[in-house]
Amino acid sequence: MQELTRQFPQLPILVYTVNDGFSDRLQVARHGGQTLISKSTPLPQVWDLVRLALKRTLSTPIKVLAVDDDPLILQILQHTLKHPNFCLVTLDHPQDFWLTLAKVGPDLLILDVDMPDINGLELCQVIRSDRAWDGLPILFLTACRDADTIQRLYSLGADDYIAKPCSGVDVMTRIYNRLQRNHRLQTLTKPEHQPL
Repeated sequence: MQELTRQFPQLPILVYTVNDGFSDRLQVARHGGQTLISKSTPLPQVWDLVRLALKRTLSTPIKVLAVDDDPLILQILQHTLKHPNFCLVTLDHPQDFWLTLAKVGPDLLILDVDMPDINGLELCQVIRSDRAWDGLPILFLTACRDADTIQRLYSLGADDYIAKPCSGVDVMTRIYNRLQRNHRLQTLTKPEHQPL
């Protein structure tokens, strides 16, 4: 499993086994497996898990919309997310946000707190008050580090926060983690055995 994960990092690894105790699950996770499926799992659920893994692997690139008035930050994000798994759209004028949001239909939104005219906190409020977009993951990438601002952005509906400056690895990891968590939550709320 470790060798497969190293050679093919995008390959989903599902382990189908009788041994499904906690220590077995821990070993699968440690060696790069995504899912452990017990052999006692009903076949329709097994197929659902396989289809879900394939859908994630064969899916279109992750669409990210980044809104920041600092062109240097947008350049860094373009360099960081220059990968086939990502489609990044940058926006340096928050006034164009609503039109760009509708046009792009992002899977995740990156916002800065301090921007002229319209700040990221206001954009977050707008997103969370709209039923079409209220589930969109929002990641704040900002130089603001004071506790009041951080508490406020979470209270307005932010999903995550990264302080500037930050590493590209940190940004990518947070994006993947947030999207995986949202996907799991959506999967849990779907009725069982619904076609994918």
